[in-house]
Amino acid sequence: MEKNYNAYSNVLGDYYIIAVSNDNGKLWKFIDTSGKSIESVRKYFPNLSSKLYIPNKKTTPIN
Repeated sequence: MEKNYNAYSNVLGDYYIIAVSNDNGKLWKFIDTSGKSIESVRKYFPNLSSKLYIPNKKTTPIN
């Protein structure tokens, strides 16, 4: 049986961030990747490693 969830349902989500430092870890910047593909993130940060992988966004409805 499929459940329908309205706009006010609670959702648990897995999101990923990328941490970037240009000074060997003294200061950090964080990139929020939620809902974005690696291609769209690379448009703004072209020097990211080619080995970087962003998993698909995962959400789980909760009661």
